[in-house]
Amino acid sequence: MVQAESQFLVVEETIHGQPRWNQPAGHLEADKTLIEAAQRELWEESGIRALPQALLQIYQWIAPDNTPFLRFLFAI
Repeated sequence: MVQAESQFLVVEETIHGQPRWNQPAGHLEADKTLIEAAQRELWEESGIRALPQALLQIYQWIAPDNTPFLRFLFAI
């Protein structure tokens, strides 16, 4: 989650052919840390380079196909 000047950063992506707003997000590569993954995904999706400041939340999300995901939310 990126907040600056009372605004939050969201990115537009297409999911199942429909445009959606989302926070920058991605996956963890086997040889990377959570911090490195958060930095990489923020850079890839927004062009912003920043270091996560705090871990805000860890939660499980179940995709529509019943695939479980463990998600980590950082403050940037």
